[in-house]
Amino acid sequence: MKQYYQGKCKTCSKKRWKAWSDAQPKSKKNEYTIKYRHKLREQILKHYGNKCICCGEATYEFLTFDHVNGDGAEIKKTEGIGQNTGVGLLLWIKRNDYPNTIQILCFNCNCGKARNNNVCPHITSTSP
Repeated sequence: MKQYYQGKCKTCSKKRWKAWSDAQPKSKKNEYTIKYRHKLREQILKHYGNKCICCGEATYEFLTFDHVNGDGAEIKKTEGIGQNTGVGLLLWIKRNDYPNTIQILCFNCNCGKARNNNVCPHITSTSP
């Protein structure tokens, strides 16, 4: 696949990538996409510490990327990142050199933060 990118301008690379992609069976494209997304996600998780910064959860399947200031929807809209495409956010994080406005939260902490005025319930909880 490297042959399609070496020494080409961005427009030519896109055209060559599309030609290569269109020539591949759908199962091969899906396999490649899944592997690439998984590798990219692991790389980004590693950069941010591989665990929830609130509760310490480290199970890969539970970890999510959170916008620290709660402005994820606004950033996705202004940056043109699709709402339902995880790879779009991953690519944005990598292209923007792992911004400090992103953090790792587990799914529970992320949902709790969204429902609790941008603060995880673990932080505001008074119970032991």
